[in-house]
Amino acid sequence: PGPNELDENELKDARAGFEGVVDKTAMLQRDMESYWRLMRWARTETTTQLEKRAARDVPFTQIFERPEKYRGRLIHLRMHVRRVLVHEDIENDIGLKKVYEIWGWTDESKSFPYVVIVPELPKGLPVGTDIRNEVVFTGYFLKVMAYQAFEAKRGAPLLIGRVRMAAPRPVATSS
Repeated sequence: PGPNELDENELKDARAGFEGVVDKTAMLQRDMESYWRLMRWARTETTTQLEKRAARDVPFTQIFERPEKYRGRLIHLRMHVRRVLVHEDIENDIGLKKVYEIWGWTDESKSFPYVVIVPELPKGLPVGTDIRNEVVFTGYFLKVMAYQAFEAKRGAPLLIGRVRMAAPRPVATSS
Protein backbone atom coordinates (compact mmCIF):
# COMPACT_ATOMS: atom_id res chain seq x y z
CA PRO A 1 0.00 0.00 0.00
CA GLY A 2 0.98 3.58 -0.46
CA PRO A 3 0.37 6.56 -2.70
CA ASN A 4 0.61 6.31 -6.46
CA GLU A 5 -0.26 8.63 -9.36
CA LEU A 6 -3.91 8.72 -8.23
CA ASP A 7 -2.84 10.81 -5.21
CA GLU A 8 -2.68 14.49 -6.23
CA ASN A 9 0.26 15.40 -3.97
CA GLU A 10 2.23 12.31 -4.96
CA LEU A 11 1.70 13.08 -8.64
CA LYS A 12 2.81 16.68 -8.15
CA ASP A 13 6.03 15.53 -6.43
CA ALA A 14 6.61 12.93 -9.15
CA ARG A 15 6.25 15.49 -11.94
CA ALA A 16 8.87 17.67 -10.28
CA GLY A 17 11.24 14.68 -10.20
CA PHE A 18 10.46 13.75 -13.81
CA GLU A 19 11.89 17.10 -14.93
CA GLY A 20 15.36 15.76 -14.09
CA VAL A 21 15.00 12.55 -16.13
CA VAL A 22 17.21 12.58 -19.24
CA ASP A 23 16.08 10.60 -22.28
CA LYS A 24 18.31 8.77 -24.77
CA THR A 25 21.02 8.24 -22.15
CA ALA A 26 21.91 5.23 -20.04
CA MET A 27 20.35 5.18 -16.58
CA LEU A 28 21.79 8.09 -14.63
CA GLN A 29 21.96 8.64 -10.90
CA ARG A 30 19.55 11.56 -11.32
CA ASP A 31 16.95 9.13 -12.83
CA MET A 32 16.97 6.86 -9.79
CA GLU A 33 14.59 8.82 -7.57
CA SER A 34 11.90 8.58 -10.27
CA TYR A 35 12.84 4.93 -10.95
CA TRP A 36 12.18 3.92 -7.33
CA ARG A 37 9.06 6.10 -7.11
CA LEU A 38 7.57 4.24 -10.09
CA MET A 39 8.55 0.91 -8.53
CA ARG A 40 6.68 1.92 -5.36
CA TRP A 41 3.63 2.91 -7.45
CA ALA A 42 3.70 -0.42 -9.27
CA ARG A 43 3.54 -2.23 -5.94
CA THR A 44 0.50 -0.32 -4.59
CA GLU A 45 -2.02 -2.33 -6.60
CA THR A 46 -2.43 -5.82 -7.99
CA THR A 47 -1.49 -6.54 -11.59
CA THR A 48 -5.19 -6.83 -12.42
CA GLN A 49 -5.96 -3.41 -10.92
CA LEU A 50 -3.11 -1.81 -12.84
CA GLU A 51 -4.26 -3.45 -16.09
CA LYS A 52 -7.76 -2.00 -15.72
CA ARG A 53 -6.37 1.56 -15.63
CA ALA A 54 -3.55 1.26 -18.17
CA ALA A 55 -3.44 2.82 -21.63
CA ARG A 56 -3.43 0.28 -24.44
CA ASP A 57 -2.21 0.47 -28.01
CA VAL A 58 0.22 3.32 -27.39
CA PRO A 59 2.51 3.27 -30.46
CA PHE A 60 6.22 2.74 -29.84
CA THR A 61 7.07 5.75 -32.03
CA GLN A 62 4.91 8.08 -29.95
CA ILE A 63 6.69 7.05 -26.75
CA PHE A 64 10.09 7.27 -28.43
CA GLU A 65 9.50 10.65 -30.07
CA ARG A 66 7.55 12.33 -27.23
CA PRO A 67 8.75 10.69 -23.99
CA GLU A 68 7.83 13.71 -21.85
CA LYS A 69 4.15 13.17 -22.76
CA TYR A 70 4.17 9.58 -21.45
CA ARG A 71 6.48 9.86 -18.44
CA GLY A 72 4.76 8.41 -15.40
CA ARG A 73 1.83 7.07 -17.45
CA LEU A 74 0.55 3.56 -16.95
CA ILE A 75 0.93 1.49 -20.15
CA HIS A 76 -0.11 -2.07 -21.03
CA LEU A 77 2.02 -4.21 -23.39
CA ARG A 78 1.95 -7.78 -24.67
CA MET A 79 5.62 -8.60 -25.19
CA HIS A 80 7.68 -11.25 -26.93
CA VAL A 81 10.44 -11.77 -24.34
CA ARG A 82 13.97 -12.58 -25.45
CA ARG A 83 16.09 -11.72 -22.40
CA VAL A 84 15.50 -11.72 -18.64
CA LEU A 85 18.28 -10.50 -16.35
CA VAL A 86 18.34 -10.34 -12.56
CA HIS A 87 19.99 -7.53 -10.56
CA GLU A 88 20.72 -8.44 -6.95
CA ASP A 89 21.99 -6.53 -3.92
CA ILE A 90 20.58 -3.27 -5.18
CA GLU A 91 20.42 -0.13 -3.08
CA ASN A 92 16.89 1.11 -2.50
CA ASP A 93 14.64 2.38 0.26
CA ILE A 94 11.70 0.04 -0.41
CA GLY A 95 13.25 -3.23 0.73
CA LEU A 96 13.73 -5.00 -2.59
CA LYS A 97 16.66 -7.43 -2.71
CA LYS A 98 16.49 -7.87 -6.49
CA VAL A 99 14.75 -6.64 -9.60
CA TYR A 100 14.34 -8.24 -13.01
CA GLU A 101 15.11 -6.58 -16.33
CA ILE A 102 13.07 -7.96 -19.23
CA TRP A 103 13.84 -7.17 -22.88
CA GLY A 104 11.36 -7.83 -25.67
CA TRP A 105 9.18 -6.32 -28.34
CA THR A 106 5.50 -6.06 -29.18
CA ASP A 107 3.75 -6.93 -32.43
CA GLU A 108 3.49 -3.19 -33.05
CA SER A 109 7.11 -2.28 -32.25
CA LYS A 110 8.48 -5.12 -34.41
CA SER A 111 12.26 -5.31 -33.93
CA PHE A 112 12.39 -2.24 -31.67
CA PRO A 113 12.68 -3.42 -28.06
CA TYR A 114 11.20 -2.32 -24.79
CA VAL A 115 12.97 -2.86 -21.48
CA VAL A 116 10.76 -3.38 -18.45
CA ILE A 117 11.77 -3.65 -14.81
CA VAL A 118 9.71 -5.75 -12.40
CA PRO A 119 10.07 -6.73 -8.73
CA GLU A 120 9.21 -10.39 -9.33
CA LEU A 121 8.80 -12.84 -12.19
CA PRO A 122 5.72 -14.95 -12.85
CA LYS A 123 6.05 -18.69 -12.48
CA GLY A 124 7.32 -20.16 -15.74
CA LEU A 125 9.40 -17.18 -16.90
CA PRO A 126 13.09 -18.13 -16.68
CA VAL A 127 16.12 -15.89 -16.31
CA GLY A 128 18.48 -16.00 -19.29
CA THR A 129 19.71 -14.37 -22.47
CA ASP A 130 17.87 -16.55 -24.99
CA ILE A 131 14.25 -16.69 -23.82
CA ARG A 132 11.19 -17.42 -25.96
CA ASN A 133 8.09 -16.43 -23.97
CA GLU A 134 5.17 -14.04 -24.15
CA VAL A 135 4.16 -11.90 -21.22
CA VAL A 136 1.68 -9.18 -20.42
CA PHE A 137 3.32 -6.18 -18.79
CA THR A 138 1.61 -3.24 -17.15
CA GLY A 139 3.65 -0.41 -15.73
CA TYR A 140 4.82 3.16 -15.73
CA PHE A 141 6.98 4.70 -18.44
CA LEU A 142 10.17 6.30 -17.12
CA LYS A 143 12.44 7.18 -20.03
CA VAL A 144 13.91 6.23 -23.37
CA MET A 145 17.07 4.45 -22.26
CA ALA A 146 20.14 4.37 -24.49
CA TYR A 147 21.88 1.08 -25.18
CA GLN A 148 24.61 -0.10 -27.53
CA ALA A 149 23.78 -2.63 -30.27
CA PHE A 150 26.08 -3.63 -33.10
CA GLU A 151 28.29 -0.57 -32.67
CA ALA A 152 25.28 1.77 -32.87
CA LYS A 153 23.65 3.76 -30.09
CA ARG A 154 19.95 2.96 -29.86
CA GLY A 155 17.09 3.65 -27.47
CA ALA A 156 14.42 1.55 -25.80
CA PRO A 157 11.45 2.74 -23.74
CA LEU A 158 12.06 1.75 -20.10
CA LEU A 159 8.98 1.00 -18.00
CA ILE A 160 8.60 -0.19 -14.42
CA GLY A 161 5.71 -2.33 -13.27
CA ARG A 162 4.27 -5.83 -13.07
CA VAL A 163 4.27 -8.80 -15.41
CA ARG A 164 2.31 -12.01 -15.89
CA MET A 165 2.52 -14.82 -18.38
CA ALA A 166 0.39 -14.22 -21.48
CA ALA A 167 -2.40 -16.60 -22.38
CA PRO A 168 -1.62 -18.49 -25.59
CA ARG A 169 -2.96 -16.85 -28.72
CA PRO A 170 -5.68 -18.77 -30.53
CA VAL A 171 -4.41 -20.77 -33.46
CA ALA A 172 -6.01 -19.79 -36.76
CA THR A 173 -7.70 -22.65 -38.52
CA SER A 174 -8.59 -22.83 -42.17
CA SER A 175 -12.09 -23.83 -43.14
